[in-house]
Amino acid sequence: MLLLGPLAHVLVLFVFGKPELAPILTGFVGLFLTGAAYLSLGLFVSALTQNQIIAATTSFALFLSLWLLHWLGESTHGVLSRVFTYASFVDHFDSFGKGVLATQDFIFYLSLIGLGVYGATQAILSRRWKA
Repeated sequence: MLLLGPLAHVLVLFVFGKPELAPILTGFVGLFLTGAAYLSLGLFVSALTQNQIIAATTSFALFLSLWLLHWLGESTHGVLSRVFTYASFVDHFDSFGKGVLATQDFIFYLSLIGLGVYGATQAILSRRWKA
């Protein structure tokens, strides 16, 4: 639903110019995958706690750290730099904005989405079995 808002901007772009369609479409795909990854990870964190404020704070800290890993990767060298850069959302989202559909970016986002949903499911099931 939130992705429908920027469509007005895209329409204005097409009225007053001739932009390339591929970067716009892949940008929307990247926004959708990033949002789905954030939602699934937030759902997982929320399933782990009983308190909504703790879940929101922990989710925000997790999202911020995943976003800032890009700069940590730039300031280190070697294997650690590659690990931080790969775990960051910035580099994976950047290729979508350029119009590139890279398989590694899809795998990254889909694995995070699957991990979040699986973790939330397991957390809820374990809570049910404890009761």
